[in-house]
Amino acid sequence: ARRSGSARRAARRTPPRPPRKGPTDRRGVRRVSDTRGEAFALAAGDAVVEIAPAVGGSVASFTLAGEAIFRPTPSDARASLDVRRHACYPLVPYSNRIAQARLAFDGRAFPLARNFGDSPHSIHGLGWQRAWTVVSRSPGDALLACEHDARDTAAWPWPFRATQAFSLAASGGQAFLTLRLAIENRAAEPFPFGLGWHPFFPKTPDTTIAFDAARVWRTDATLIPVACEPVPAVWRFTPPRPLGDLVLDHVFEGARGPATIAWPGRGLEVQIAADSALDRRVVYVPEGRDFLAFEPASHMTDAFNRAARGEAATGTRILPPGSAFSCTMRIHARSSRPRESTRCACSTSRRRWGSPRPGRRTSRRSISSTSSRPRSSASIPRPAHTSRRRCPRRSAASACASAAVSWWRCATASGSPTRADSSNASSRTRRTIRRTTASTTAASTGRGASGWAR
Repeated sequence: ARRSGSARRAARRTPPRPPRKGPTDRRGVRRVSDTRGEAFALAAGDAVVEIAPAVGGSVASFTLAGEAIFRPTPSDARASLDVRRHACYPLVPYSNRIAQARLAFDGRAFPLARNFGDSPHSIHGLGWQRAWTVVSRSPGDALLACEHDARDTAAWPWPFRATQAFSLAASGGQAFLTLRLAIENRAAEPFPFGLGWHPFFPKTPDTTIAFDAARVWRTDATLIPVACEPVPAVWRFTPPRPLGDLVLDHVFEGARGPATIAWPGRGLEVQIAADSALDRRVVYVPEGRDFLAFEPASHMTDAFNRAARGEAATGTRILPPGSAFSCTMRIHARSSRPRESTRCACSTSRRRWGSPRPGRRTSRRSISSTSSRPRSSASIPRPAHTSRRRCPRRSAASACASAAVSWWRCATASGSPTRADSSNASSRTRRTIRRTTASTTAASTGRGASGWAR
């Protein structure tokens, strides 16, 4: 039916509806289907992680209080989508090299694409060269997915689906980044696979590294392993030592415990831990460059072809149809530099104790309960908290028993805790406070603001 002129004019005056957001789950995580793969950031405290789904599901940056943990990605590399110059990318469905770009499995040979410049080998799988989609994301978590339908058999002969989950947390000058990589076999037959990550880190003259491994592979001119031997003294990093002018591009086996990379001049240290599936470490320290790579991986170089020839302990795994496998890497970064401010985050003004805040009405009871406090806060030492976002005095109601001591130290360094603070604390917290009253009060006598820095 033809609308009248007034109806048409009213329709033109009606503003367009805003786009609807995707559904959310109970935790407020927005479910999205982002085929464009636009870059976004995760944030927690002073930690920020930038993720570029369209660039191989890679990480563009990881910073703590503005300091780079991963090697920063240059702006021209971001613009040109150069994944090799990004900070970290996933290795799926295999890590490192497949010799001569030819895969042997189950009595058959599969030619693969040479995907790394003029190298004669296939390198690092296909996940780092594909755009990933965003399945879900929240301020501190994200889930990406990459699907391979095997129409391009030169990339990988079997279809699969890979997912990569990110989780970021921060507390008191520390950041915790957890990455989980999973692969699901969508083929009608089994296939060999491997997983890993390729994170890059800055290298400075005082950079030190520490990790423990039992064996290392010697390689030929094209970096294919030829002999496995105990780690020589020149490549042993227990205890920690500076890299100096050392050049490395080798696979270490029998890795035990986490690795540590430190920058004493920057006051930074990062710990790299991985689950038992990632028991190899590829250490890449190029000559004359300002970065290094420390890559947790599930298998050795050219593992599938070696397993087809009957060699043992290559790290090769077989994934049955419909099955899935996952592994996890954890990055723990911490800064030893002091906070910029030593004032308590809840003391935003030097008003008198017990006086009402501007614009806030205060009852007589609350004023009288604080009348016994010192009238001037200028002579009271201010505790230095590790986080400016939340002061333990302001969150006593949600503090656990282990955090009660820190809350009480803040209160005793700045005067007695308020009656409201004490009533809001849980019964377990109050019992912990009473047990620690004598020791913390005595310890706070004569201590300055820096005495409670954590």
